[in-house]
Amino acid sequence: MALPPSEFDKIFGSLFDNYEKISHVKIPIFLNVLSASFQMSNLKEEFEALMDEINNTNFRPDETGYLLSAKFIDDFRDSTKTNFPPDPIDNNDIKRKGKLKPNMKQNKDYFVVSKDTWDRLISEYEGGPEVTCAFDILGNANIYPITLTFAYRGTPMSITTTRALSFDTLLAQIRANFDIPEAHIVRIFAQNNKNPIDTTAPTIEILSNYANKFEIQVEIPKPPKEPKIHQPKQNPQKDQKNQEQKIVGLKNLGNSCYMNASIQSFLSLPHFTSKIESFIKGELSLNFQTLYKNILKSKSAYDPKLFKQAFGHKIPFFANTSQQDAHEFTSFFIDILHEENNEIITPLFYGTDEATTTCAICQNKTSVLEKFSSLSLPISASRRIIFSPWNLEEPMQRLSVVPETPVILYGRTRTGQRLAQAFTAEFIEAIALEAPSCFDEEENEGLAIVKLFSGQRSLCKPILVRVPLGVEVSTDDLEISVWNRIEPLFDSKNRKQAAKAFKIKEAPQRFTKSKENQFAVNEEIIVEIAAPYGDRQYGFLDHRIRTISTVISLEELVQAYFSEIQLDTQNKWRCEKCGDESCAFHKVQLIDLPLNLVIQLKRFASGNKFERDNSPVSIPHKIDLSRYFKDNGVKAEYSLRAISNHIGNLDAGHYTALGKRGQMWYLFNDNRVMQKDPPAGESEAPYILFYSREVEQQQ
Repeated sequence: MALPPSEFDKIFGSLFDNYEKISHVKIPIFLNVLSASFQMSNLKEEFEALMDEINNTNFRPDETGYLLSAKFIDDFRDSTKTNFPPDPIDNNDIKRKGKLKPNMKQNKDYFVVSKDTWDRLISEYEGGPEVTCAFDILGNANIYPITLTFAYRGTPMSITTTRALSFDTLLAQIRANFDIPEAHIVRIFAQNNKNPIDTTAPTIEILSNYANKFEIQVEIPKPPKEPKIHQPKQNPQKDQKNQEQKIVGLKNLGNSCYMNASIQSFLSLPHFTSKIESFIKGELSLNFQTLYKNILKSKSAYDPKLFKQAFGHKIPFFANTSQQDAHEFTSFFIDILHEENNEIITPLFYGTDEATTTCAICQNKTSVLEKFSSLSLPISASRRIIFSPWNLEEPMQRLSVVPETPVILYGRTRTGQRLAQAFTAEFIEAIALEAPSCFDEEENEGLAIVKLFSGQRSLCKPILVRVPLGVEVSTDDLEISVWNRIEPLFDSKNRKQAAKAFKIKEAPQRFTKSKENQFAVNEEIIVEIAAPYGDRQYGFLDHRIRTISTVISLEELVQAYFSEIQLDTQNKWRCEKCGDESCAFHKVQLIDLPLNLVIQLKRFASGNKFERDNSPVSIPHKIDLSRYFKDNGVKAEYSLRAISNHIGNLDAGHYTALGKRGQMWYLFNDNRVMQKDPPAGESEAPYILFYSREVEQQQ
């Protein structure tokens, strides 16, 4: 048996401690004598036994192998000639910073031993670090594993294999794992290629040639058809109506309301849900297929954690728990499904339009065909703004008004923002301007325009109440006055939590006192209203008096989108024919539309997610896009199936969905689901609309 290095250390230490006693002996000569005394000649036998074990040991797939650096084997081989034991095991040349050195070959760069052999070598020669590996079904070391995900009948399964393993062997493992009978033919096809791939080639060769562009198909012999008296024509809408579908919510995983509202909207599309069972490949597609099946079987709100993890794996931007944009999620979701199952998804969600640009100088037309999965309609673009320039030749009319009582005009807050100021005088000079046509004098009598509250409670707004001047008003009196002002807010489901949620807090003086009068309006009133349910950060309801806003119809937005526009001077177009830049004309026409039409109402300003366009939009239950086709005679009538609603802004908002299942409408608010009346009238909440096209109208 070779002398372990630790024993040598003890001997060396003893030698140097007693150096004076043996100073007449030369250390190199003593070491040679010492080596001979321990009969180191058996190193050759140990080395031969080690190599015999390495070459003849067969490993099973469930075993773990241990890697030895080829450097240790070389040192061990040299030690049989010098009678010196090999250096300690050093695997740092095959694994550095936690990663294996690339492109290594077995029995050249490393050797594989069993656990017992590894433990014995470490005990005798020390060293490390420990580097393990698994084995494939043929017993080959798998130090660079390849994980492939397969799906059969909607059940996904991951198989770890080696690069050198042939696909024939891999297919045999697939059969065993999925219990596929031998009568079923399993073949591999490259995308857009009718000829099957030669599966005798190594896995790495096939993956290199067809990476992410192949699929494994199982051809199942059709059983003999049983005689049937009547075979009704399939209709996905009627099938779903007759099917007893479970209507359940989705648990909020931390600001995941954008995802929950989108999923519930997609599940309200019969053309889409009827095809989910057809997904046979793709990580996200199969995860969504599993999610859909579990929702149908669930009796309460379902946890979509696994699906969200799969989506975050595909799009890392969505892997965290931050609030995200529902339209971005919707677009990525459709694109990934299309990438994984393009033949199924293309007719469901993808349309084609033609954008034509006409040169304003030579009238040359340039057309481009583009695919789209949603129509993004600007809200502000549909408004007509009439500008009337001021006539400087006509003097403004100056008025003198003697007030009956002092009035509050302007002032500054302690933060420097102008809010209101006490002002008294024998008369007030003002400039008379024409009031807008929508101005109601009685309703707006005594109304003052104020800045939004900019303190730490950013979701709350200040409330101003009328109080007599020069009279001390206690906090209790002020509370009663404010309560009378906001009492209508609690005529909803918030009433139960009103007593708990309503708070009045005193704050330092906010108004600048005039020299002539004393004012008691020195209280800052903050009203906090807890929502009936939902996340706390979204539990504030804005019941302020709304400003008058023009209602926009969806038809107007669609018409504006497809109308011909002329580019402005900041966006001139260079003509390919004449080479000149001009304010060209641009027009979009439809070429083809999908079965499901997704429409986004662009409520957020570009580059500023805090600016939200709260214009109310009337949403029709049916919309006809036939007249926007380039070719006449195409019918494109759609029925409303779902609305993804949004309140707040992108960082502090909340999403819900209003979806139609069968003939009933439901409100989906994360884990809560309640039956609702069909959407009617106009609202500022709709953000994404989901329409379905009748099958018989498709052309």
